[in-house]
Amino acid sequence: MTSVADHSDSRIDMGSVRFWVAADAAITGANALIYLAAAPVIVDLMGSQTSDVRAIGGFLLAFAALVALVAAPTATPRFGVRVIIAVNAVWVLASLAVAVGGGLGLTALGTVWVVAQAGVVGVLAVQQYRTR
Repeated sequence: MTSVADHSDSRIDMGSVRFWVAADAAITGANALIYLAAAPVIVDLMGSQTSDVRAIGGFLLAFAALVALVAAPTATPRFGVRVIIAVNAVWVLASLAVAVGGGLGLTALGTVWVVAQAGVVGVLAVQQYRTR
C-alpha cells in the first residue's frame, strides 16, 4: 500500500532550520533596504555617517541574498547554515562592541537600536543553531 503526501497542511514549521534561515533573509533584507533608502534619516536619528549606514546596508543586502539562497526550497546545506550562524554570532559581538565602545558616533537612540538588533540577530542565530 502506498501513501500520498498531503500538501494541504499550511502550518508553518517553526522548528525547521529553513524557517529560521528564511526569517533571517527577510529581516536582513528589509533592514538592508531601509538602510540604503533612508540613510540620511537614519543618520539624523541615530548618528553615524551616511556612508557608514549605506555600507552596512550594502553588506546586509548581500548577506540577505546569500541567506535567501540557503533558505531556498532545495536541500538546505549544513555548511551554509553554519556560515550564517557564524556570521550572525560575529554580527552580535561586533554590534555590542560598537554599542559599548561608543563607535560610529551613535546617539542614545542609535545605541539602543544597535543593541536591539543584536538581540534579534542573536535570537535568529540561536534558533538556527537549535534546528540545524
